[in-house]
Amino acid sequence: MRKLNEEKKVTFIFSSHDKKVIDSARRVIRLRDGMVVEEDNA
Repeated sequence: MRKLNEEKKVTFIFSSHDKKVIDSARRVIRLRDGMVVEEDNA
């Protein structure tokens, strides 16, 4: 997926509580009750 993102500019959206998935993401947006509460760009 990282290769597709970099080469083909494909965006993937995941919903996860798994730390491994979150740690591998380039950008993380945290939601609470449908509202953005935090945004991290790696």
